[in-house]
Amino acid sequence: GKEERRDRTFFLQDENQTLQQQVAQLTAQLALLQAHAAPPPPPHQKCPVAVPNKFSGQPEMFLAFMGQCQLFMAMRPEDFPTDRVKVGFVISLLTGQAAKWATPLLVQDSPLLDNFQGFLQQMNIMFENPIKSQIVDRKLKNITQGKRPLQEYVAEFRLLCMDSNWNEPAHMAAFQEGLSDAIKDELVHAECASTLDSLITQCLRIEARLQQRGYKRTVAEPSVFSRARIPPMRVYQSKTSAEEPMEIGALRPRLTVQERSRRFQEGLCLYCGGLGHFVNSCTRKGTRGPVPETSAGPSGNGVDSDPSRHLLLDTHIFLQSRKEGIPAVALVDSGATTSFMDYAIVKHFKVPLVSVTPPMQVETVDGRELKSGPIRFATQPLRMRIGDHEEAISFYVTSNLHLPLVLGVSWLRLHDPLVAWAQNAVSFPSLQCVDHLRHVSTGQHVVASAVSIPSELSDFSDVFSEQEADQLPPHRVYDCPVDLIPGAPLPKGRLYSLSEPELVALREFLDKNLARGFIRPSSSPLSAPVLFVKKKSGELRLCCDYRRLNSITVRNSYPLPLISELMERLREATIFTKLDLRGAYNLVRMRQGDEWKTAFGTRYGHFEYTVMPFGLTNNRRADALSRKPEYTCAEDPLPLRTVLPPESLAVLQEPVDLRAQLREAQHLDAWTQQRRGDVGSNSPWSFEDDLLRHRGLIYVPTRPLRALIMTQCHDNPAAGHFGFHKTLHLITRTFWWPRVRHDVSSYVASCV
Repeated sequence: GKEERRDRTFFLQDENQTLQQQVAQLTAQLALLQAHAAPPPPPHQKCPVAVPNKFSGQPEMFLAFMGQCQLFMAMRPEDFPTDRVKVGFVISLLTGQAAKWATPLLVQDSPLLDNFQGFLQQMNIMFENPIKSQIVDRKLKNITQGKRPLQEYVAEFRLLCMDSNWNEPAHMAAFQEGLSDAIKDELVHAECASTLDSLITQCLRIEARLQQRGYKRTVAEPSVFSRARIPPMRVYQSKTSAEEPMEIGALRPRLTVQERSRRFQEGLCLYCGGLGHFVNSCTRKGTRGPVPETSAGPSGNGVDSDPSRHLLLDTHIFLQSRKEGIPAVALVDSGATTSFMDYAIVKHFKVPLVSVTPPMQVETVDGRELKSGPIRFATQPLRMRIGDHEEAISFYVTSNLHLPLVLGVSWLRLHDPLVAWAQNAVSFPSLQCVDHLRHVSTGQHVVASAVSIPSELSDFSDVFSEQEADQLPPHRVYDCPVDLIPGAPLPKGRLYSLSEPELVALREFLDKNLARGFIRPSSSPLSAPVLFVKKKSGELRLCCDYRRLNSITVRNSYPLPLISELMERLREATIFTKLDLRGAYNLVRMRQGDEWKTAFGTRYGHFEYTVMPFGLTNNRRADALSRKPEYTCAEDPLPLRTVLPPESLAVLQEPVDLRAQLREAQHLDAWTQQRRGDVGSNSPWSFEDDLLRHRGLIYVPTRPLRALIMTQCHDNPAAGHFGFHKTLHLITRTFWWPRVRHDVSSYVASCV
């Protein structure tokens, strides 16, 4: 029995141990299954920080760049475990000069690649502005709020404070000094702030109260000036476009765009809308009562009930294509910087235009650009009549004007008219206007004096006409170009002080050439200074200083003939003709699109040439291309195409007479007769054309003939007073005499 119990006990123990092992295995499997069944932990979310912009080395952007880099690395620490990775990341964002600075560090495997703080210190030394603190201090002293919102002023001030070494009381004093006067006045009654933050908060509250108070006052209480000066009026607003506060006339429209266009197309009066007359003869204009309303389509637009609010002038515009003048109402607007014409009248009457290069931006009174876009066209000089006053004027063309014409400040400054507000009229007291009115009132007309033209040239009488020479020539293939060197800075000259006679001459020059169309108002970024040079007659000639423009102009390589070559071809000529072109340079137009490059500045405005002016580096070549006259020589039937100036053709009289004089002088010279015996095959002397020659050059025996030859080769206008070497070269190509070098040297030295 005991052995059975013992065996039974061992068996149970083994069974129990086996069960325990099975339980442990099941527990482990259960835990494993539970682990697989549990949801995965949320993935690591990286901070959504943008990669910093690349840095090219500008000192003002250095701190911002490094701040962005450090923020990016701080938000992603697992991506930047070592200093080498950080340095490599910063170098990868460098470009331009900054990349050139960092390249040697990579090539030489610098120790700075493993020292991020040392790398930052070197970048600070290289790219941070060394005088930044002085610049910030100066800006803090000069910063003001002005008319901008306080929030903008605060933002700019805090940015400056970050780079400033001032303490807080100094910052508070500078901040308070730059505030607007309205906020300063309110701070006087407020409690003094103890910190900069509290001062800023206090000022923001004050500005909010001032804005709220100003709004309530505007809504509830119209000002005394408004009640006293603004008469009751009826306002008609367009449904298609709201009125735009324009610099060229920020006023309530008298006529809507649709109504004005309709009256133009139907030939109605712009004032009352009646048929059979224009605004200058409108009988209703004399009365100050309201003008009857007229329908302008579905919008129901009409005219202003008070037509006497603005200074309006009745004008007539004259075109070459029309015999009658175009009646147009002009608004005199001192808020417009220059004069404008509405595109509707340009399109209807086909007014000739010229392009404005580059296009001119026009801003409204609130600083916005016009909705119609930049101005790209201007009219050619037009004749405008206001009563007895006539003038030549160019208008910039824009759209959506409330009247056909706007006369701006440039027109007011030019004429300085006297305004009679009660009669809504102007008079022109300036000297040039009074002189013009005197001629008109007495029936006088300036007529060019008759020119005596030979009968042989009667078929070409138009060539000698002064009126024809004053007309603007058409564009041709040889228009004068001005090609600028790419990337060259555009020059801008200053205004020179002028005397009273020079100002009178300047005014006459501008008036005359504006009327001819040779110049026009300009908005060019270039500007050449002007000065005056006195002529021999005592008159003043205006000269534009184009030296800086010429320095950036590509030279035209058109080959001008050599003067010496032209002189050689004229040697046997016996008949010479002097021809001069009237206003020669004004017969050549500037290449279309290059007019803005000839701009010049005066106290009376900014203008540009439409014809070729004096002083341009390529104008002689353009003039040569345009002329190409033909002078026929007696000894040569072929035409000679030349660009000799007219004065040189009037004095060339060397040919046959000089040879005859040389033959006669050699025949009478005893020394020359002795040389006849020396002529031989081995002698330098020879006879040809009955002239003694030394090594092929004509021997000049007498001093008067030598002086004559030196005069013609040195003093001739075509030769341009050459120096010693050039004069000697011209002489020794044909002539010879003993000590010729000495004589030429003495002559050139004595030439004044």
